[in-house]
Amino acid sequence: MLAADNIIQSFEKKKAQESVRQLYCLSILQVVKTYRPLESFGELALINNRRRKAKLEVADECDAHFALLSKKDYRSAIFRVQNQLLEEKMDFLRQYELFKNLSNAQLNSLSYGMVDTVYHNRQVVYTEGIDPAENIYLVKKGEFECTKTIVRDLKLPSDNNKARYSFDMNDP
Repeated sequence: MLAADNIIQSFEKKKAQESVRQLYCLSILQVVKTYRPLESFGELALINNRRRKAKLEVADECDAHFALLSKKDYRSAIFRVQNQLLEEKMDFLRQYELFKNLSNAQLNSLSYGMVDTVYHNRQVVYTEGIDPAENIYLVKKGEFECTKTIVRDLKLPSDNNKARYSFDMNDP
């Protein structure tokens, strides 16, 4: 009887601790994405046959309009294409050492939020000291030059009669 009483007490204690934890647990809804015209949402739940993982509501005080596509119609018309695109994004991420050990579910989540962006010749992606660190950039094609401001002391030449300054990048 003593062992059974201990088990019951332990169970009741854990249940009480969980109730207190839930009482003091703060849930905050945070806007993670705002959808605009010509963007779509909801396909991830259809592809994975899962429940919705977020709340969606109209953002502005004005009305919002969108077209609905049923799960059946979506699956027959678009599912294969969307699933292929998702697989391609996941395969792309797997090429990077940073993502090699992630599960398919984790890669799926990352690839869903991934946006393909095209930059043109000499276009600045971000600027040192100005732009906040909001993204990681994964190069798919082309090359990007990274420049950094390096501050070095200027040295006067040994001949003080010359009005020129020298700048030696190899000088420590």
